[in-house]
Amino acid sequence: MKKKVYIGCMNPKAGCAGSIMNLLEVDAFNHQVESEKGILEEECSNLLKEFFKKLRG
Repeated sequence: MKKKVYIGCMNPKAGCAGSIMNLLEVDAFNHQVESEKGILEEECSNLLKEFFKKLRG
């Protein structure tokens, strides 16, 4: 049975879970997962933006 990863928002510059590449679907790894993207996308994006804004500030 495949496990499932829920992805809130994508990182178009450096994302490795479906943006610029998808490590979750590389057959060479011995664990495979299914993924679902866009769960609460706007909320997740805002949380990440605020986190990194505070980190830089």
